[in-house]
Amino acid sequence: MVEQVRLTGAQRTLLGPLYARALDNRTPEPVLGDEVAERLLDRVDVDFRRLALSSGDRMAIVLRAKRLDDWAAEYLAEHPDAVVLHLACGLDGRAHRLDLPDGVLWYDVDLPDVIELRNRLYPEVPENHRTIAASVTDPGWLDEVPTGRPTLVIAEDLTTYLTEDDGVALL
Repeated sequence: MVEQVRLTGAQRTLLGPLYARALDNRTPEPVLGDEVAERLLDRVDVDFRRLALSSGDRMAIVLRAKRLDDWAAEYLAEHPDAVVLHLACGLDGRAHRLDLPDGVLWYDVDLPDVIELRNRLYPEVPENHRTIAASVTDPGWLDEVPTGRPTLVIAEDLTTYLTEDDGVALL
């Protein structure tokens, strides 16, 4: 089933990283090996050529994601009971790319329309992987997150879209 994508503004920018990760997976030696991104690319009705991402832009996206994957994997190896907050997750499948320890609680957080699309597109997720539909600048979503555990916050390219006041408040 092909999904219509009707995102606007900043939310529409989640399509570029999805496209870059999917194209990387189609190469003979992928950097990320994001098979889920490639499958998602085939499930959305979007003309990705209109994104006008250069090969350099695509590679920068993939290399940044790879570095963040490596850091996250290192952290989770040391903290197998961690909480992960993946802020402004878009359609990123990092939780699917990493081998999550059973004790990890992973939260993908994004705006409601993004989470709605994400929940429609992604295959079943493990019990320790949840989504939260909220603006990261609204502190109310934090009530859904357990405290007292090591916590990893991933905010890949989020600050670009925040005002200075929102960024300071989030930190």
